[in-house]
Amino acid sequence: MSNTGPLYDQIAKTLIQSIVENQYQEKIPTEIRLAEQFDVSVPTIKKAMTVLVENDIVTRIPGKGTFVKDPGKARKIAQGGQRDEPEKLEGKALVVGVVFPSISDDFTSGLLNGITEALAEHHAHALLGISQDDRAKESEIIEDFLNAHVDGLIIFPIEGEVYNQDIVRLSLDDFPLVLMDRWLPGIDVSRVVSENALGAERAVDYLYELGHRNIALVSVSSDSPLSTQSIVERKLGFIQSLEKHGKTAQESLVWVETRNPAGSREIAVEYIVQKFRENPYVTAVIGTSASDTSLVFEAASRLGMRIPEDISVMGYDIGNMFRGMDTFFSGEVDGSPVTWLDQSEHLIGKEGANLICRLISEPKRKEIVEVPITLRIGASCSSPNEKARVGE
Repeated sequence: MSNTGPLYDQIAKTLIQSIVENQYQEKIPTEIRLAEQFDVSVPTIKKAMTVLVENDIVTRIPGKGTFVKDPGKARKIAQGGQRDEPEKLEGKALVVGVVFPSISDDFTSGLLNGITEALAEHHAHALLGISQDDRAKESEIIEDFLNAHVDGLIIFPIEGEVYNQDIVRLSLDDFPLVLMDRWLPGIDVSRVVSENALGAERAVDYLYELGHRNIALVSVSSDSPLSTQSIVERKLGFIQSLEKHGKTAQESLVWVETRNPAGSREIAVEYIVQKFRENPYVTAVIGTSASDTSLVFEAASRLGMRIPEDISVMGYDIGNMFRGMDTFFSGEVDGSPVTWLDQSEHLIGKEGANLICRLISEPKRKEIVEVPITLRIGASCSSPNEKARVGE
């Protein structure tokens, strides 16, 4: 170890040389072990490690340790190159690529507004790409953003049974990446999601408080509902809540159907109409999306079912989508016509932007942020009528 300069700087140089000589090929020993090895205090080791972090040679992963990040920079410094001065990087504005399948409703607009608002707070800029629900286009946008040397990516992935291999590759390469709302089971990737299962449990609990015992969950608007992880979790929360109230999974009324992509809205509505006819004692329905909920309204209307006297209806992500839905009600409606589960999409967007900025600083970091769902009470749910007790 060199005998010139502050002690922590001498230790930093020794650690850099150890990385160059492949003594540390992946994980650096703990600060306590290094303090014992160099016979110094832990604070001195912390200062030495800060030198390596600031020069992008190692990265810290909370709860896991410190890992070698760039041996090339270690070799450059060991050969006499100058260490980067962190303050020179402070003025650099980050650029984040944002990839969405579409911006067609209040939910996606809210996500994007939250992202851009929070990025602005970090003095970062967004590049927006719309894939139009086309996986090949999604891959093309990702590649274009990488060629433009964006600092990180926020992706609202296309739903479906097949993973986008570009997203998998980015995750494996530890590129700063955040997935929004949807994610890929089995792939270790940072994401911001809603508490989907807890939201479904809260909906069932509320309907039980009103007296409903025959509740159905509907998902027919998605092309691949059971491959979209958010819907899978909503289904799980729905079943778990019913089990808590004494029903078995087999008794759960899960009306989930993969819609033919070439099919029409008419096919989806008729599917729900048929389910109502097969299960005449159902008194409440939860839609897993705003589109599903609108289909339930239309199916109930065709059968002459009054809302909420004959059927109570609620769903996710309604927001302001159901302006004019009071036409489905038998009486006048004050306030929101629909009871709904609010994912707080603006907050999800902000959390996603905050997370990508953290990941850019620590690329190997993996983090999951869950945003609570709020139940918004409207006029579409009430206590069930007599037929509820017949079907119990």
